[in-house]
Amino acid sequence: ASQAICTTFGPSRASQRVFPLGLAAPRLHVGMPDPRAVSVCCNMHEISRVDAVTSTAYIDCFFKCSWSCEKEDTWRPDLFLLNEVAGDMHTAIMVDEHRSSGRRTYNVRLVGRVAVYWDLHAFPFDMLPVELKLECRGQPSDEVSLRWVKAHSEEPARSWSECVCFDFPDVTRRRLVEWAMRKIVVESSTFDYGHAKYDCLTVRAFLWRRPMYYVMKVFFLVTLVSLCSVTSFQLPVAEFKDRVDVIVTCMLAQAAMLFVGSDALPKVSFQTVNDRLINLSFAFKGALLMASWIVGALSADDPDLAQSINDYCYWIMPLCYVVIAVAVIAPGAARTAWNATASLPRGKGTAVPEVQHQLLEEGPGGDA
Repeated sequence: ASQAICTTFGPSRASQRVFPLGLAAPRLHVGMPDPRAVSVCCNMHEISRVDAVTSTAYIDCFFKCSWSCEKEDTWRPDLFLLNEVAGDMHTAIMVDEHRSSGRRTYNVRLVGRVAVYWDLHAFPFDMLPVELKLECRGQPSDEVSLRWVKAHSEEPARSWSECVCFDFPDVTRRRLVEWAMRKIVVESSTFDYGHAKYDCLTVRAFLWRRPMYYVMKVFFLVTLVSLCSVTSFQLPVAEFKDRVDVIVTCMLAQAAMLFVGSDALPKVSFQTVNDRLINLSFAFKGALLMASWIVGALSADDPDLAQSINDYCYWIMPLCYVVIAVAVIAPGAARTAWNATASLPRGKGTAVPEVQHQLLEEGPGGDA
């Protein structure tokens, strides 16, 4: 995900160094003054309007920042989201005060759309990573160092729940009707833009789609229309024209249904699970036309053989269709069932299990 963001938004390469939570990036040059250590925590109010067509999501959040400085110092971090949609992000300063303890508090609210990138090959059994990548505009790592801290203290955060406040029931029930929360990851990293390095704080929320809408509105109806076309084998084997009428009518009904529901389907250049099932249903009807033509041609010379082939096709062809359809859908359905059991709780007041706290730990060699 970091590489995709870098490619889109300009940095020539990403730093191989990813820092654990609570640790700041090192200084770039020896002898330079220490960068300002800015403590950050996040309040997430809303993630909604996930759009597969434009690859965007609507977010409403604000970041609480604090750092030590002199009372006369007017410096502030120029915060922005690296993956924000240009021209569609509104920034509002909520708090800007200097406390008697020598800490300056600076809270910024960000409301708008962010670019999201996810793999739609498994649609509608897909998972969406919504990322918020916070950076300082024009303030490299040797000037400002960003770090995650606990929401109500200056202690380094050790889990995402300590530095990200999230109202799970409200978001999942009211604003993300089609989606459920799978897990949340927070991390600190540094991007190398060639001329300078910049600290970046990332909040990544993994959402998995509840596919029941597409299962009932697309999969069920497509399968029903396909199986209805099998009734053409109940017609006399010599009545090829009547059989064609039944099969073509079913094909047109399916095409009309897809035209009506096309706005709810993602427009991508590759085959999703949904596309493969639809193409399978059209191929199945084409096979029915071919079988009807063969049976009709044989009926003139050997009616008994034609009727025998017709009876076999009546049972074998729909069975093959069902088996192939299950093979197409089963991997995504199994993944969805697993995500449902491992998703974050929806009940109000339910504690988030510790196993969902995703942290980056430093390896033996110092790299994450």
